[in-house]
Amino acid sequence: MIAPEEIERSLREALPAQLQPRAGELARLIVAAAAGESPDADAFKPALEALAGREVHTAHGLIRFGDGNQIGDVQIGDVAGGDIVRVSLTINQPAPRTLPRYLVVAALIVPLLAAAAAFVVLHGPSTMPNTFSVAVANLALDAGGDPQGVAAGRALSEQIFLTLKNEEQAYSAQWAESITVWHDSMPWWEKSAPIGFVGGATQQEREDTARALLERLNADVLIYGYIDAAERVSLHFFVAPDLKTEGPPTTIAGDFTLGNPIAPSDPEFTLATRAGALFWLLKSLQYDSLGRSEQALAVLQFGAERLLNWSERGEGKELLYFFTAQAAAFAATDATTTDDFDARLNLAQQQAQLALDRRPDFVRALVVRGAVAHQRAQCLLGAPPCPPPDETTRTAAAAAADQALADYEAAVVAAATSHDTFWATSVAPMAVGSAWLLRGEVSLQQSDRAGADTAYAEAVEWVRSGLAAAESAGDQRVLGQAQLVIGTALWRRAWLASADQPGRAAELLNEARAAFAACNTIADASNDQLLRDRIGADCRSFDSQAAILLEEVAP
Repeated sequence: MIAPEEIERSLREALPAQLQPRAGELARLIVAAAAGESPDADAFKPALEALAGREVHTAHGLIRFGDGNQIGDVQIGDVAGGDIVRVSLTINQPAPRTLPRYLVVAALIVPLLAAAAAFVVLHGPSTMPNTFSVAVANLALDAGGDPQGVAAGRALSEQIFLTLKNEEQAYSAQWAESITVWHDSMPWWEKSAPIGFVGGATQQEREDTARALLERLNADVLIYGYIDAAERVSLHFFVAPDLKTEGPPTTIAGDFTLGNPIAPSDPEFTLATRAGALFWLLKSLQYDSLGRSEQALAVLQFGAERLLNWSERGEGKELLYFFTAQAAAFAATDATTTDDFDARLNLAQQQAQLALDRRPDFVRALVVRGAVAHQRAQCLLGAPPCPPPDETTRTAAAAAADQALADYEAAVVAAATSHDTFWATSVAPMAVGSAWLLRGEVSLQQSDRAGADTAYAEAVEWVRSGLAAAESAGDQRVLGQAQLVIGTALWRRAWLASADQPGRAAELLNEARAAFAACNTIADASNDQLLRDRIGADCRSFDSQAAILLEEVAP
């Protein structure tokens, strides 16, 4: 149940000045009624009349006051539990007159209709449907400390909500899959769960609150933001790590800031621009979550043509370039010809660079640029759809592998001062590990066995350094990839040691097989097609080869 002190603060903001001194008593009265007591509310009738038909937002819920003759009816939505409590404050009314017979019949019918309406309100959807869903939280006043709900924040967030709805309707013919969007301005028979705003004194507390709110609402993305003491508006959105779609989980999970704070000089125009831009990012994310990278890329390119008034700097446009780069890199993995592969990788590299030109310490863009070099190096070493390597391509592969390693290491450095905790503690160091694995493959093809062994050892150390964070976040795809890299690097080291150190090779192979087994366990329990059919398949294949080598070195 929401604390009376929290209700009091919100009531003071909502009540007229002359009634604000009664806010504390009224808050305690509401809490007592919610606890099952029947307090007399006659003395608070002016305050309840002033609040009639209004919604008052707190950090952890929403309170809706009755209207007209039902001014004593109060509905309390508790964000923490997702429950709705209805209470009725007793207010004495004049004695009723004798009613004509037809009005007596009506008096019997009206309570039945009211009961039916209450049933709809109380039993309306409290979670979002199993389609791609976006919740828009109210912007909160952040004047230092824990943010507070304000009417201006609710109004601004409603503008964002309406912009997203209007954009969805305008482009529904081109992009048939719909996005479900919720906001507290919706009537309660359409949704019964309050969204409220995202509280928290620190960035980490706010991200934790956003993640918990996503889980309670069964939403894929939460849009939220703050109004600071200078009336500047900052916008954020948080992407769930496991989206409720038929496709694989997205790798874009986490918290994003959509540009610098918006100055109060022209907030409506800038807010509308960013909300419109946000629609295209969300639309691409919807297709990315379905594993349809080509459509995600097409959405972003289509949207970019309609975002000509989105400033290149300060408004978050680097996110457009980052999303486009990642979609193009994903699309390259599905290419069937070297021409298509090169074209998509070139686009990914160009877009990642545009993002970094606007924000040089953008951790995710550094990782994507590194991933482009990583994919290019693998292709030069003969991975499909590229031809077998020769001396020239091996040299080029070494340069590409070095570029990937440099970008990943730069991402680790940038991540250390970033609020993007998961990427700082897990994704970035694991990316460095994967680059060392690639560097080992390059060294092996160049007949540098000592260099290869050193690189494989680095790969294992780097990836293991990010395992705890990945396990804590529950990102199964990252965990599966991590075990694949660890197992592969250990298996390669065992192969290098098998000729003159069979005992050492056997130890390494047992470790490798344990990693492959962990990978298979994760993949077999997942609905993620990429994790199950690609990563899991690689783990099973390499485990079979490790088992054969183990029989040779330890018969």
